[in-house]
Amino acid sequence: MIRLVCFLFFSLSLFSCKEGNYINQKKISIKQEVSGSLGKEKNSEVLNVSKNDQHNYNGIYELTGRNNCELTIQITNLKYEFKTNKKNISGNIRIVKNEGASYIYFDNLYGDDPKEIIYAKYEKESLIIQNYGNNMNPYLRLSECEDKYLLLKKI
Repeated sequence: MIRLVCFLFFSLSLFSCKEGNYINQKKISIKQEVSGSLGKEKNSEVLNVSKNDQHNYNGIYELTGRNNCELTIQITNLKYEFKTNKKNISGNIRIVKNEGASYIYFDNLYGDDPKEIIYAKYEKESLIIQNYGNNMNPYLRLSECEDKYLLLKKI
């Protein structure tokens, strides 16, 4: 009888661990879907930039600090031209507001690994791009640039 009780207790504990792990995996995948879809969340809004907008996004932005990749971005009327020593790409931009911050998404401009659209945070007439992640969240936007944070100032 004691063996039967021990067997049942052991079986139930294994079953509950597997079920708990499944629930944790579901929570993680849902969190990744929400965090990976900036611009689709409830508190985000895509902006139509007008003459009354408080920010003038138009201009030429040049990388400060080490500019080994010769990065410049020119924005004119919701269009961009992106240049490095390896890339020359142009397309449209989308401006997304999320929790008071403005983000500029460069359509048709993809990071190196994984192939996701590159975006920059707009702050005080500057663009900030996080170029690569860490061990827990590995990614690489521009392999030709070596800095983790790419700060481009409007010139």
